[in-house]
Amino acid sequence: MIAVSIAPWNYGVFVVGMLIILSLDLGLFNRKAHKVGFKEALGWTTLWFALAMAFAFAVIPEVYDHDSSARFSELDANNNGKLEQEECLIQHGAGGLQQLNPLRFNEAIFNQFNTDGNTVLNEGEYSLVLQHISKLAFITGYILELALSMDNVFVIVLIFSYFKVKPIYQHRVLFWGIMGALIMRGLMIGVGAMAVAKFHWILYGFGVFLLFTGIKMLFYDDEGGVDPDKNPLVKLARKLFPVHDQFEGERFIVKIDGKRMLTPMAIVLVTIEYTDVIFAVDSIPAIFAVTTDPYIVFTSNMFAILGLRSLYFVLAGMIEVFHYLKYGLALVLAFIGAKMLAEPWIRDFDIPAWGALVVVLIILLASILASLLHKKNASEDSGDAE
Repeated sequence: MIAVSIAPWNYGVFVVGMLIILSLDLGLFNRKAHKVGFKEALGWTTLWFALAMAFAFAVIPEVYDHDSSARFSELDANNNGKLEQEECLIQHGAGGLQQLNPLRFNEAIFNQFNTDGNTVLNEGEYSLVLQHISKLAFITGYILELALSMDNVFVIVLIFSYFKVKPIYQHRVLFWGIMGALIMRGLMIGVGAMAVAKFHWILYGFGVFLLFTGIKMLFYDDEGGVDPDKNPLVKLARKLFPVHDQFEGERFIVKIDGKRMLTPMAIVLVTIEYTDVIFAVDSIPAIFAVTTDPYIVFTSNMFAILGLRSLYFVLAGMIEVFHYLKYGLALVLAFIGAKMLAEPWIRDFDIPAWGALVVVLIILLASILASLLHKKNASEDSGDAE
């Protein structure tokens, strides 16, 4: 597979930027515990989305423009300073033809940027290609991860309801939950990227898993909801540490009679972290259907997680409205899984790079519209009954 030569400092700058924004969020804008209203949450959700799009259109092209020279030299098997279509699609290594490049370069993209109308790309044209497909891959991955996070939001609502967490304290718990999720997902993405780079066939395993998960979600309804008492991490926490029987504001640890104890708020945090790991098992393999480039996988995932907290407060009061959203998310998983499995057969077709994004958006919009119609019909039926 084509080596990914994104400089380590690019990751470092991104992580530092995230930490600065999170510090401002908690230390300045949300220093005091308060109930987050719909308008405030919508404002933060819009801000996070705007930051993600700014990153996609301003930062991603710049990063891959600097990276293009190294990738160009690696692909230029003939050392003639020009890339033929075959060189763009595959790498000529000592062992012969190797795997597709991680940014899903295809014939349609080659023709789009072949401005001279000849059969080769020069280095400038190839730089434009990288900027275009990396930007599109980030946006597709971000939308996909954000969509799959919606299911996580609904589970968090159930967790807060189960533990009877007051709205005034929910923001702080979610902040630390997001911090833990960023670390855990970063580690999972790193492991996943290394596994895919070494064993390309693992993508087909991801495809089977996602297809199975999507079909299972379509036909299986977990009416039992969330049961933290069966959560293995919660059980472990209670075995290792004494747990206080009452909430102490937003505190996770209290000192009672000289003895440190976890509060129920700490158990809530553990439960949220555990559920995020479970959901990451679905969502992280899904983005590898879009790209296997670790930098795009990492940054798009991080932006989606950063927006999850505000998205929770936007959607928390609207769960009953989105009756069919679960089925839409199931179809998205099934579609992504099927796409990964069909890759060997569809790679020769000139399918636009934005095709997967359009399909995902259509599925989500259809499920939301169906939910709104269901809610409207239910209200009318209720009115008629009265």
